[in-house]
Amino acid sequence: MSKTKFGTFEGEIYYARVFADNMDNSEYHVATQGQYNCVFVPKDDNELDKIIKMGYPEVVLGNKMVKEYEAQYLEYLRVNSKPLLDAIREQGEISDETSNALTKATDTFSKTYSA
Repeated sequence: MSKTKFGTFEGEIYYARVFADNMDNSEYHVATQGQYNCVFVPKDDNELDKIIKMGYPEVVLGNKMVKEYEAQYLEYLRVNSKPLLDAIREQGEISDETSNALTKATDTFSKTYSA
């Protein structure tokens, strides 16, 4: 049996659409009795190391919980495309203009990505 651990970490969290103004009512949530997922992106490697040292599993059921590509990609966006991230956060959706800019940023990052 595992024990619950509590920690305070800095980063960004992307949560499920559970509020009335943006509710996700898909069949998945009915089938899983309301299960929702969220993604937490630590602000840097030091934060990630703190999480792992507390016992956060790096692999669960054969799935990597710490995904290097996503972590490096979000860091790249934070450094190189902060206005783009701000626009997504403020608009609550991705407009065509934002989508085009995001595609360009993703293409540029993908050319420089190192695993």
